[in-house]
Amino acid sequence: MIYSSVSGVSPASSGFLCLADQQKVEWNSRTVSTLHALVVGFFCLYILLFDDAVNEDPVWGDPTLVKINVGMTTGYLISGKIGTDTL
Repeated sequence: MIYSSVSGVSPASSGFLCLADQQKVEWNSRTVSTLHALVVGFFCLYILLFDDAVNEDPVWGDPTLVKINVGMTTGYLISGKIGTDTL
């Protein structure tokens, strides 16, 4: 789903239409990777600075945002695995 939505945005970049098909797939993959890194990075920074559950007990706390972040990363990794298996 994410890969197909990125492919709709990528043609707005200059030179995208001139790329070969394999290069377009790589471009879309890198775009998704960058977007994931930004979102998860901001979540991690917010958790580190402002999440009381993590600050009080980093090992045994029950932080909801950490679980959401792990879920997003797991989904990203699974979608990447599925995406590379179908190429």
